[in-house]
Amino acid sequence: MGPLSTLVVPGGPTPFATVALGGLASASVRKLYVRNRAALGPAGVSPRLWTTLAERLGRNARVLDWARALVTDGRHLDLEDLLRKLPSLAEVKGNRLTVAHLDQLAAHYLTTVAYAAAKEEVGPDVPTFLARARVFEVAVPAQAMEPMAEGMSLTPEEALPRLANLGLVEVGEHRGSPVWRVNPLVLAQFEAPDPARWHRAAALWFRQAAQTSRGWKRAETQQAWAHALHGQDEPLADELGLRLRGWLHGRGLYHDNHGLAKRHHRTFPRGVVALWWAGDTARHVGNVEHGRALLEQAAEHAVAGTEPHDKTAAVLHALGGARREAGELEGAQQALEQSLAMDRRLYGTDDHPGVSATLHALAGVLQAQGDLSGARDHLVQSLAMDRRLYGTDDHPGVSATLHAL
Repeated sequence: MGPLSTLVVPGGPTPFATVALGGLASASVRKLYVRNRAALGPAGVSPRLWTTLAERLGRNARVLDWARALVTDGRHLDLEDLLRKLPSLAEVKGNRLTVAHLDQLAAHYLTTVAYAAAKEEVGPDVPTFLARARVFEVAVPAQAMEPMAEGMSLTPEEALPRLANLGLVEVGEHRGSPVWRVNPLVLAQFEAPDPARWHRAAALWFRQAAQTSRGWKRAETQQAWAHALHGQDEPLADELGLRLRGWLHGRGLYHDNHGLAKRHHRTFPRGVVALWWAGDTARHVGNVEHGRALLEQAAEHAVAGTEPHDKTAAVLHALGGARREAGELEGAQQALEQSLAMDRRLYGTDDHPGVSATLHALAGVLQAQGDLSGARDHLVQSLAMDRRLYGTDDHPGVSATLHAL
């Protein structure tokens, strides 16, 4: 299905995916190096390498102290035992530490020393909690992880700071509040039992986080949609996917839109929304025949099934456009007339943007058929509706209809 991803909105609010993680500020990491330069320098650890090590270890003071001891003299560790467990690190002793060793050092510490300490300090449920919480690819507030603690004695609010102190969890700040993520060095990927359940929980949290008084935040909406796909929650994925579809289409990001639509279609190959979204976006990236074939399937399923009328009307509208592009003007007119009749029944009025848009599309088909009088009548109706709806001629819909007239 592909990895989760975040749609970052240029100039928009900072999405969770861009939150900087780490316990120590960069300046503090540099100060630690200066204080230990006498020991770190001879071990081949340059300031740049130390900074890289700090980033890989989550800038956690406790973990960094462990790493410092390891790469200098190992007096506080059983270095020989460690090197037996990690043979590839044997070259570190007496030589220079390289970036290739850093992930091995951190992962070993986190999955042995830190895990054992966490079970003792936080509780025996820590491994299960972390496995579930790894469903979040980006840092989130503690309340987002509450469903992951179901059936456990621990609470995320209390456990996360303690787990962060051990390096098992990364911490950052988002709008003045802490956000958390399971350290990828602890668990490289999400592999908890019943994965769909935890993906659905994550989807519902991101859906809630996406809603504001000023509208939906796009980054969180895409996170919610991706989790809904992984959770096989088709109604939720459809709802969120259509929001993304409208936003991307409105900004002319047709290839991005088609990429998401293909992911949606791969997950729900017979879904009406999946077929509609994939078909409509295929048309806009130049694959007209394939797009039309998908829209024919979408219309067939929508008309025969139990889809809401507004969705069916939209599918028929898109199919009308695809048929017109293929030169099937009669079929295009039929689909658009079905869409128009359905919209009028649905909204109980002609003063609706959907009705106006379909009248405009029908006018184009009639014009292509040579019925200029019929085309003009439909455009006049569409123009009158738009003026009533928007109360001005300074609107793209009104302008487009005037241009067509």
